[in-house]
Amino acid sequence: MKEKKKFLEPEEFKRLLDVAKKVNIRDYVLFLLAGNLGLRVGEVVRLRKSDFDFGTKTVMAPTLKQKTKGPLGKEELPVVYIELPGIHIMNNEVFKKYFKVLGSGWLFKGKRSSSRISENSVQKIFKKYVKALKIEVSFHSLRHFRGDSIYKKTFDLMAVKTSLRHRSMKYASTYVHPGLKEITRYFDKGGFVE
Repeated sequence: MKEKKKFLEPEEFKRLLDVAKKVNIRDYVLFLLAGNLGLRVGEVVRLRKSDFDFGTKTVMAPTLKQKTKGPLGKEELPVVYIELPGIHIMNNEVFKKYFKVLGSGWLFKGKRSSSRISENSVQKIFKKYVKALKIEVSFHSLRHFRGDSIYKKTFDLMAVKTSLRHRSMKYASTYVHPGLKEITRYFDKGGFVE
Protein backbone atom coordinates (compact mmCIF):
# COMPACT_ATOMS: atom_id res chain seq x y z
CA MET A 1 0.00 0.00 0.00
CA LYS A 2 1.31 3.42 -0.97
CA GLU A 3 2.07 5.72 1.99
CA LYS A 4 0.27 9.06 2.05
CA LYS A 5 2.33 12.20 1.63
CA LYS A 6 2.32 14.59 4.55
CA PHE A 7 1.84 17.78 2.56
CA LEU A 8 0.47 19.19 -0.66
CA GLU A 9 2.63 20.88 -3.24
CA PRO A 10 1.45 24.44 -4.08
CA GLU A 11 0.14 23.33 -7.48
CA GLU A 12 -1.82 20.48 -5.84
CA PHE A 13 -3.38 22.89 -3.35
CA LYS A 14 -4.32 25.20 -6.24
CA ARG A 15 -5.92 22.29 -8.13
CA LEU A 16 -7.88 21.33 -5.00
CA LEU A 17 -9.17 24.89 -4.61
CA ASP A 18 -10.01 25.20 -8.32
CA VAL A 19 -12.11 22.02 -8.29
CA ALA A 20 -13.81 22.87 -4.98
CA LYS A 21 -14.69 26.35 -6.28
CA LYS A 22 -16.56 24.73 -9.19
CA VAL A 23 -18.26 22.03 -7.08
CA ASN A 24 -19.21 23.62 -3.74
CA ILE A 25 -18.44 27.11 -2.43
CA ARG A 26 -18.53 25.87 1.19
CA ASP A 27 -15.84 23.27 0.47
CA TYR A 28 -13.71 25.87 -1.29
CA VAL A 29 -13.87 28.24 1.70
CA LEU A 30 -13.21 25.38 4.12
CA PHE A 31 -10.07 24.26 2.25
CA LEU A 32 -8.97 27.88 1.66
CA LEU A 33 -9.05 28.65 5.39
CA ALA A 34 -7.53 25.34 6.54
CA GLY A 35 -4.67 25.54 4.03
CA ASN A 36 -3.87 29.22 4.44
CA LEU A 37 -4.27 29.43 8.21
CA GLY A 38 -2.89 25.99 9.09
CA LEU A 39 -6.03 24.99 10.98
CA ARG A 40 -6.65 21.49 12.29
CA VAL A 41 -9.93 19.86 11.22
CA GLY A 42 -11.33 20.34 14.73
CA GLU A 43 -10.45 24.03 14.65
CA VAL A 44 -11.90 24.78 11.23
CA VAL A 45 -15.26 23.15 12.04
CA ARG A 46 -15.53 25.27 15.22
CA LEU A 47 -15.16 28.60 13.42
CA ARG A 48 -18.08 30.99 13.79
CA LYS A 49 -18.92 33.93 11.60
CA SER A 50 -18.34 36.21 14.61
CA ASP A 51 -14.72 34.94 14.85
CA PHE A 52 -13.75 37.06 11.82
CA ASP A 53 -12.79 40.70 12.27
CA PHE A 54 -12.59 42.42 8.91
CA GLY A 55 -11.25 45.61 10.51
CA THR A 56 -8.13 44.07 12.00
CA LYS A 57 -7.90 41.20 9.46
CA THR A 58 -7.79 38.61 12.23
CA VAL A 59 -9.65 35.46 13.07
CA MET A 60 -10.21 34.16 16.56
CA ALA A 61 -9.78 30.39 16.24
CA PRO A 62 -10.26 27.75 18.91
CA THR A 63 -7.10 25.80 19.59
CA LEU A 64 -7.55 22.14 20.44
CA LYS A 65 -4.23 21.48 22.11
CA GLN A 66 -4.46 23.65 25.24
CA LYS A 67 -7.71 23.10 27.13
CA THR A 68 -8.32 25.31 30.16
CA LYS A 69 -10.82 25.48 33.02
CA GLY A 70 -13.54 28.05 32.38
CA PRO A 71 -15.26 30.24 34.98
CA LEU A 72 -17.71 27.46 35.85
CA GLY A 73 -14.96 24.86 36.24
CA LYS A 74 -15.73 23.22 32.88
CA GLU A 75 -12.97 22.42 30.41
CA GLU A 76 -13.11 24.74 27.44
CA LEU A 77 -11.06 25.53 24.39
CA PRO A 78 -9.13 28.78 24.50
CA VAL A 79 -9.01 30.90 21.39
CA VAL A 80 -6.00 32.30 19.61
CA TYR A 81 -5.86 35.33 17.38
CA ILE A 82 -4.47 34.59 13.95
CA GLU A 83 -3.47 37.43 11.71
CA LEU A 84 -4.79 36.48 8.33
CA PRO A 85 -2.15 36.05 5.64
CA GLY A 86 -2.19 39.55 4.23
CA ILE A 87 -5.63 40.62 3.16
CA HIS A 88 -5.86 37.91 0.56
CA ILE A 89 -8.49 35.78 2.29
CA MET A 90 -10.60 38.72 3.46
CA ASN A 91 -10.54 40.15 -0.07
CA ASN A 92 -11.15 36.83 -1.81
CA GLU A 93 -14.39 37.31 -3.79
CA VAL A 94 -15.65 33.75 -3.20
CA PHE A 95 -14.97 34.04 0.54
CA LYS A 96 -16.77 37.40 0.72
CA LYS A 97 -19.76 35.98 -1.20
CA TYR A 98 -19.95 32.94 1.10
CA PHE A 99 -19.56 35.10 4.20
CA LYS A 100 -22.26 37.54 3.04
CA VAL A 101 -24.99 34.92 2.42
CA LEU A 102 -24.16 33.02 5.58
CA GLY A 103 -26.45 33.60 8.53
CA SER A 104 -25.06 33.98 12.02
CA GLY A 105 -23.53 31.12 13.96
CA TRP A 106 -21.26 28.41 12.60
CA LEU A 107 -19.17 29.19 9.53
CA PHE A 108 -19.65 25.62 8.29
CA LYS A 109 -23.09 24.34 9.17
CA GLY A 110 -24.10 20.73 9.58
CA LYS A 111 -27.24 19.04 8.27
CA ARG A 112 -29.30 21.13 10.67
CA SER A 113 -28.62 24.83 10.29
CA SER A 114 -28.18 25.21 14.04
CA SER A 115 -25.34 22.66 14.24
CA ARG A 116 -21.80 22.76 12.92
CA ILE A 117 -20.44 20.35 10.35
CA SER A 118 -18.74 17.36 11.96
CA GLU A 119 -15.03 16.59 11.75
CA ASN A 120 -15.92 13.23 10.23
CA SER A 121 -17.99 14.88 7.47
CA VAL A 122 -15.13 17.23 6.62
CA GLN A 123 -12.69 14.29 6.42
CA LYS A 124 -15.07 12.45 4.05
CA ILE A 125 -15.58 15.53 1.88
CA PHE A 126 -11.83 16.08 1.64
CA LYS A 127 -11.21 12.41 0.75
CA LYS A 128 -13.65 12.67 -2.19
CA TYR A 129 -11.78 15.65 -3.61
CA VAL A 130 -8.27 14.26 -3.27
CA LYS A 131 -9.37 10.89 -4.63
CA ALA A 132 -10.80 12.61 -7.72
CA LEU A 133 -7.54 14.56 -8.07
CA LYS A 134 -5.47 11.39 -7.54
CA ILE A 135 -3.57 12.89 -4.62
CA GLU A 136 -2.92 10.69 -1.59
CA VAL A 137 -3.03 13.03 1.39
CA SER A 138 -5.12 13.55 4.53
CA PHE A 139 -6.92 16.71 5.66
CA HIS A 140 -4.02 17.34 8.05
CA SER A 141 -1.80 17.79 4.99
CA LEU A 142 -3.39 21.24 4.62
CA ARG A 143 -1.70 22.17 7.91
CA HIS A 144 1.59 20.77 6.60
CA PHE A 145 1.08 22.81 3.43
CA ARG A 146 0.86 25.98 5.53
CA GLY A 147 3.96 25.17 7.58
CA ASP A 148 5.97 24.15 4.53
CA SER A 149 4.89 27.26 2.57
CA ILE A 150 5.99 29.57 5.37
CA TYR A 151 9.32 27.82 5.71
CA LYS A 152 10.04 27.92 1.96
CA LYS A 153 9.35 31.67 1.91
CA THR A 154 11.18 32.61 5.10
CA PHE A 155 13.60 29.81 6.08
CA ASP A 156 12.44 30.69 9.59
CA LEU A 157 11.40 27.77 11.79
CA MET A 158 10.19 30.21 14.46
CA ALA A 159 7.73 31.65 11.92
CA VAL A 160 6.43 28.12 11.27
CA LYS A 161 6.11 27.48 15.02
CA THR A 162 4.24 30.73 15.60
CA SER A 163 1.94 30.39 12.60
CA LEU A 164 0.95 26.82 13.47
CA ARG A 165 0.64 27.73 17.17
CA HIS A 166 3.07 25.07 18.39
CA ARG A 167 4.73 25.23 21.79
CA SER A 168 7.87 23.45 20.65
CA MET A 169 10.31 23.87 17.76
CA LYS A 170 10.56 20.08 17.65
CA TYR A 171 6.93 19.73 16.56
CA ALA A 172 7.11 22.71 14.24
CA SER A 173 10.05 21.12 12.42
CA THR A 174 7.89 18.14 11.39
CA TYR A 175 5.93 20.53 9.15
CA VAL A 176 9.00 21.50 7.13
CA HIS A 177 9.70 19.56 3.95
CA PRO A 178 12.67 21.17 2.19
CA GLY A 179 13.38 20.07 -1.34
CA LEU A 180 16.54 20.26 -3.40
CA LYS A 181 15.65 23.82 -4.43
CA GLU A 182 15.55 25.02 -0.80
CA ILE A 183 18.73 23.18 0.16
CA THR A 184 20.54 24.64 -2.86
CA ARG A 185 19.26 28.12 -1.93
CA TYR A 186 20.72 27.67 1.57
CA PHE A 187 24.19 26.92 0.18
CA ASP A 188 23.92 29.71 -2.40
CA LYS A 189 23.38 32.16 0.49
CA GLY A 190 26.65 31.16 2.16
CA GLY A 191 25.50 28.15 4.14
CA PHE A 192 28.61 26.23 3.11
CA VAL A 193 31.60 26.51 5.44
CA GLU A 194 35.14 25.55 4.36
